[in-house]
Amino acid sequence: MSHYQEQKVAELKRLGWSEVGKRHLPGPGRTPAKQVYELSCLQGKLQVFVYPAELIYQTA
Repeated sequence: MSHYQEQKVAELKRLGWSEVGKRHLPGPGRTPAKQVYELSCLQGKLQVFVYPAELIYQTA
């Protein structure tokens, strides 16, 4: 987990988000896989994917 991911996951959990799971996405060629964390808000209408350097929000 990158430092950015640690900060964002901790911040989202403090705001009431719950961790749904994590995925390992393979990188191109021989680059290492990215670990992506998936969290969901309490209402279940919004999901966030925490990549090593960015957040992506998506409606559920």
